[in-house]
Amino acid sequence: MTMNLTGDVSTPRSSNVKKGLIIGCIVIAFIIILFAPIIPVTETYKEQEYYQRTATYVIDSATSFESWNLQIGFYVQSEVTVRNTDSLGGTFNVKHDLYDINGLFGSVTDSFYLGAGQSYKSIATFNTRMGQDTKAYYTVEPPTVTDTHLVDKTRIVYKPLIYLNR
Repeated sequence: MTMNLTGDVSTPRSSNVKKGLIIGCIVIAFIIILFAPIIPVTETYKEQEYYQRTATYVIDSATSFESWNLQIGFYVQSEVTVRNTDSLGGTFNVKHDLYDINGLFGSVTDSFYLGAGQSYKSIATFNTRMGQDTKAYYTVEPPTVTDTHLVDKTRIVYKPLIYLNR
């Protein structure tokens, strides 16, 4: 009885080693993916933020004049035309002050609502005497409106090392 030992005996063993190596690499890669280090990353994002501001406006005209009529007698009339140039509406206050040689003679405050783009003529009438030397002044107090704008904010998020490029 003679045995022929010329056959290739290493083929089944080498293919088992290759399969084991491939499976081992897959298992190690899977473990690395599952337990990859998680690191903090700063991320920038946009958020809408509310803020308070005063409404914008323009004075189209402002004048004061002396006059007389039968009902009132002598008077000084102060007129201020305010136009809301803001995209939001609100309540405006116009304060009319009249001064004479003794100081503040009178004060009138007029409050009114103006929508976006609207205008209003604020009028104050002061009873005076004939020949009284006066000077009229006014101040406008626009409303405070709540507006929004987009701001860039940052936050820290924790990402696995393999997802950093995404």
